[in-house]
Amino acid sequence: MNWANNYTLDYLHGGIRATERELNKRQLVHAGAGASLKEASQPRYLETINSRVALIGAMSTYSSGWEGEGGNRSCPLPLRF
Repeated sequence: MNWANNYTLDYLHGGIRATERELNKRQLVHAGAGASLKEASQPRYLETINSRVALIGAMSTYSSGWEGEGGNRSCPLPLRF
């Protein structure tokens, strides 16, 4: 699931952490947001019996400052930064 979109920060940075916790609890493969820009940019992989699928999530609508100082705050991944 790609969750890098313009609604990702509707419930601010705590909402990103809560969403990630729930996605992980349900063992859903997700990409495009995380605790930092580095984490948000990591590909995630869906393993199937016959193959492996990589998921990279990014968004084109981005407001400066979402990532925090040095990219160390929960945020979605922008296409350009």
